[in-house]
Amino acid sequence: MTDENPVQTEKQQAEVVGEASKAPKPRARKKAAPAKPVKTATKSEAPAPASKAKRYSSAERSTILASVAKSVGGGKTTLQAALKNEGISEQTYYRWKRDADKGAPAAPTPRGDELKDLLALEAENQRLRKELADRLRAENAELRRRLAKA
Repeated sequence: MTDENPVQTEKQQAEVVGEASKAPKPRARKKAAPAKPVKTATKSEAPAPASKAKRYSSAERSTILASVAKSVGGGKTTLQAALKNEGISEQTYYRWKRDADKGAPAAPTPRGDELKDLLALEAENQRLRKELADRLRAENAELRRRLAKA
C-alpha cells in the first residue's frame, strides 16, 4: 500500500480531462447514388393490373356451391379449406349462397283437397294434445294422493 499514491500528477489529470473532452468522430456519409432520370409511363409501358376479377356464370356458381357443400357435408374438409381449393373467398361463398337461396322457388302452396287435409290434421293434433294433457294431469294428481298417504 505504500507504493500506491492517491495523488495524481498534473500530467495524469490532463490526460483524463483530455480523454473526456474528445468527442466521437462523425461517421463518414455514404455517397448518394446518382439520380436516374424519371420516366413517365406511357400506355404501352403501363404496368399491367395484378389480376382481373373473374366473373362466374350462375351455372359455375351453382357447381362450385354444390362442390363445397359436398366436401364439407361429407366431413372431408373444413369450409375454409374447401373454399381455398375452389379459389373463392368466404365472403363470396356466403354472397353466392344467399343469392341462390333467394332465387330458389318457395314450396308450392297446398291446393283444395290438400288444404282440407291439412286443416283436419291440425284439428286432430290439437285434440291429441288436449287428451295427453288431461292424462298427465290425472297421473300427477294420483301421484300426489299416494305421496300424501305415505
